[in-house]
Amino acid sequence: MNSLTEIMHEDPEEFVRKVKELFEALTGKPYAIVKKEHLEGSIWAIYFDESKVSMMDRNKISLGARWADEDKDGAIHVYSDNFYELNDAVYFEYGVRLRIDDDLLEKRNWEKYRKRVPGLIAELESAETIAKNANAKYGTSIKLYAGEKPYFVTSINAKGMSKEKKLKEIERHTKVMLETWGRWKESEDKFSKEGEAKKGRSRPRLYKE
Repeated sequence: MNSLTEIMHEDPEEFVRKVKELFEALTGKPYAIVKKEHLEGSIWAIYFDESKVSMMDRNKISLGARWADEDKDGAIHVYSDNFYELNDAVYFEYGVRLRIDDDLLEKRNWEKYRKRVPGLIAELESAETIAKNANAKYGTSIKLYAGEKPYFVTSINAKGMSKEKKLKEIERHTKVMLETWGRWKESEDKFSKEGEAKKGRSRPRLYKE
C-alpha cells in the first residue's frame, strides 16, 4: 500500500482530510471529519461514518480504529471499537445481574469479580497481554480501557512534530491498532465459543464480524 504521507500542505483542514483519507485507505471504510463546533476540546477529530454504510452492514462492521483525535496538548489518540457492554455480557454468559460500570478501570477490582465472572476477567487479561505484546514489538503505546464498554486506545506525543511526521506516526500506530484488534478478535471469539459450550449461552456483541 502506498503511503499517503508523501505530500503535505500547511492548511490544517487539509491535514485532517489527509488523516481521514489515511484511515479510509487502511480500513476500507468511510470516515467523516467532526465539525469544529462539536470538537469539545480537541483540535480535530475523525470518526467512522455509519451514515455511509447500510443499516444491515453496520451491525457486522468491527473496527480496530473507529475514532481519532488530537487534543490541545499535542497528543493524538486512536480508539478502537468497544469490545462489548460488560453488564450485558455478564448477564447473557453467566445469568447474573451485576452493575460493573467502570469498576474494572482499577485493576485491584479484577480479583473482586474473578470468582463470579472468571471468563470476563480472563478476557480482559488476554486483551491487556495482546496490547503489551504489540507495544513491545512495535514501540507503540496501546492501552486497554477496561470501563463499562472496554476498548483499546493508543496515544502519540505529537507536540512539535511537523504535519508530515504526524501523519507517518498516525499511520504507524493505526496499523498496529488494526493488527492488535485482529488478535483480540481471535482471542475473544475463542473465549466466546468456550463460554457457549460451558453455559449454553451466547453473549450479545456491539459489533459482529
